[in-house]
Amino acid sequence: MLGAIRVAAAIYEQFEAYTTCHFQVLVDGIPLAAFSECTLPSLEVETGDEIKEGGLYNYTHKLPLRIKNGTVTLKHGLVRGNVLMQWYLQMLKGDFKKAKREVAVVVLEQDLIPIMVVAFRDAMPIKWSGPKLNSGENAVAIEELTFNYTELIVV
Repeated sequence: MLGAIRVAAAIYEQFEAYTTCHFQVLVDGIPLAAFSECTLPSLEVETGDEIKEGGLYNYTHKLPLRIKNGTVTLKHGLVRGNVLMQWYLQMLKGDFKKAKREVAVVVLEQDLIPIMVVAFRDAMPIKWSGPKLNSGENAVAIEELTFNYTELIVV
């Protein structure tokens, strides 16, 4: 009985969930800003029509067609220099080649030790949202940038 409890405790420690409050974002290997929020993409495999196989009555086949990449959204307090806005402006000017970046999101445990890196190749900004300005509030001005990418790598 005690052996089973020890095994269960070891399994629990192995699958302990981490908090989401510590992360770092690197763009071309450089930390650009202290981001308050990062929404990683939803990954999905698009499937085709159901294929019914003759003589097989308990299920149908759904074959994969293509992978649909989601988008990544970064949020942070507006700072001097407007790094995210400048990156987005390269897209507006049509300079797509220069607008491509390598972005890495490093997820850290509470001791700031990396536990996972999600990297995005050829990241290009597709949406920038400016902060809500209200002279009656004393809140941080948050800007938001959404980008797409061609390849996702998880380490």
